[in-house]
Amino acid sequence: TALTAQQGGSDNLTATITRSGGFTGVVTVVTEGAPAGVTGAVSNVATTGGTTTGTVTVTVGATVVPGVYNLTVKASGPGVADVSQALTLTVTATPVIAITATSPLTVDEGANGTSQITITRTNFTGNVTLALEGAPTGVTGSFAPSPATGTTSTLTIQVGAAVAAGPYPLTVRAQGQGVTDATAPIALTVTVPASYTLTTTPSGTATIQQGASGNVTINVIRTGGFAGSVALAVTGAPAGLTATPTPPSTTGTTSTLALAATAGLAVGNYPITITGSAVGLTDKAADLTVHVTAGSSAGNVSLDYSSCPSAARLIWFAYQDGTAGTWTQVTSATHVYTFTINQSKGAIALVFVAPDLPARHTTTVQFMSKTEILALNTASLCAPPPTVKSLTGTTTNLPPLQSARISLGGGTGSASSAQPNFTLTNVKSGTFDLIAWVFGLGASAVDVGFIRRDVNTTALADGASIGAAIDFTGSESFTPASAMINVGGVAFENVVSGMSYYTGASCQASTLYAAANEGAVSSFMVHGVPASLQRPTDYHGLLTYATTTSSSRSVFESFQALTARTVNLPTALPALTPTVLAGPYKRLRFQFAEPADLDASVGSSYTDTGPGNSFIMTASIPGYFGGNAVDLSTPDFSGAGYDNAWASAGAATGRGYVGGGNGVSLTDVCTNNVRSVASLRTGTI
Repeated sequence: TALTAQQGGSDNLTATITRSGGFTGVVTVVTEGAPAGVTGAVSNVATTGGTTTGTVTVTVGATVVPGVYNLTVKASGPGVADVSQALTLTVTATPVIAITATSPLTVDEGANGTSQITITRTNFTGNVTLALEGAPTGVTGSFAPSPATGTTSTLTIQVGAAVAAGPYPLTVRAQGQGVTDATAPIALTVTVPASYTLTTTPSGTATIQQGASGNVTINVIRTGGFAGSVALAVTGAPAGLTATPTPPSTTGTTSTLALAATAGLAVGNYPITITGSAVGLTDKAADLTVHVTAGSSAGNVSLDYSSCPSAARLIWFAYQDGTAGTWTQVTSATHVYTFTINQSKGAIALVFVAPDLPARHTTTVQFMSKTEILALNTASLCAPPPTVKSLTGTTTNLPPLQSARISLGGGTGSASSAQPNFTLTNVKSGTFDLIAWVFGLGASAVDVGFIRRDVNTTALADGASIGAAIDFTGSESFTPASAMINVGGVAFENVVSGMSYYTGASCQASTLYAAANEGAVSSFMVHGVPASLQRPTDYHGLLTYATTTSSSRSVFESFQALTARTVNLPTALPALTPTVLAGPYKRLRFQFAEPADLDASVGSSYTDTGPGNSFIMTASIPGYFGGNAVDLSTPDFSGAGYDNAWASAGAATGRGYVGGGNGVSLTDVCTNNVRSVASLRTGTI
């Protein structure tokens, strides 16, 4: 006689009908006294017979107020008095949960933030399971406690360093046994942390002469709205070298570093460190090597090779003033070669021997305008080697049977699923991005990318670990973007592609993958970094080769977002047969019209099959030839102290190439839509 049902639910009882005194009539059973929203139904009641049973079901509407209600079940039959039974119905409230979350929430890249989750319980005491929905790659959330047994839980949101700044709408979902899910929004905003980095222009190396001075620009690259003052200091300068930043403290983006070397300071390389200090931030540093060269002497050209490795320094140097003048040898005990160019054009020639191949000689000749030769006075002809170190690391969750290429600060290494540990060699000091790439091999393999931003290698000792493992399924990993590349002008050639990625103010290159053989195709798919993970200073670099057995054409293009594009190959060089010139060694003459899209430079190289001597020539098309009519000949160095055994004998054979191009420097790569092309012809000469 007692029923219990929650709002929106039901309960039932069994009614037993007992007939006596020979009554066999039809019995009708109904419920009475039910309030609004409560209904009673009778089923399975036998209308005839002796003692029978039926089911009385009471259904409670969702809006019925919880409480106790009195009902009656009445049975009626013909010729007999009605009988009834009183019932008690208890209506209970429906169990409900609701949640709220503190919002909005602002978190820096690479940092954590918390949101307090409040759980409101109505007629429910069970566990509540919480989950974060809508989070982008690199953003994860964890709850404490989980599941929640009370009325609160703390959500900690971890934002990876590679997550792009911007708004991200998130949702917290709460679930409990027997209750409807509840949700609460969180407006997450990812911001760039307030910080800065230091770089120099020129990057890494500055050259000044003995007794002279020069300036280097210190760049203060600010992020995350940081506008505080940065104090600059220089350490490591030896006696005789001064390095003074002006201003010494700046709220701007640059400071000028004044360098001055005394006349008595020895020629050599001097590493110094520029340190920045700002309130509330860790100190930043930039390394700079000051290359001190010999002071100027007689002549308008002075080329300094003193910083070249001693085992690979020049064994012969000569120059030509004009296009038909005699070649003049220049000797120097200090490896600084001084001479005078009076004509509008000229050339320089040099011979060196690689330390590991002492029997092989390489002769290099450069034909240039006077202006181009004079510009070499300030060029770094043998840049001092940077201070480098080796760093170690490990990978995890690398796909089976796949390998990864890892790059950091100019250093490279590799790992595989079988050998997850790696060593990065030749890593420079500074702040760089750690980039790892799995180039999938096999029909079922896929590429996987990984970026860890702003790794300070200056703070890491030689042989130290880079830190946390490279996890190819973690928050710093991602599925690469892809795009279709159409090759314009391909003609029955085999296409090979490679992709690099350039990051940071120094435009540091990292190879994602190289020499992917696409085959004889006019289009292919490339892979790179999704636009959502790119910084404004990030650039892709796509290199495309099209080759035959006797020629090759290549295109390099830099761009930011990886989208479908057409790569147009440069003009192919014509088939060439050089003229053989008389002389004490093998001399060749190449005459042809250089295609207009290859009008920056032209060159040839020949290596014999005997001792392996090489002869390399390059010429500036606009500066030396003044037009596209190329006439490039091996010089005759007779009378200039040249040993004829350094070159190939007249009857020697070997492999060679002739090529032209229109190239760009590294500083131009990190500019949108840079294009560099080259075209080669190869064969037996």
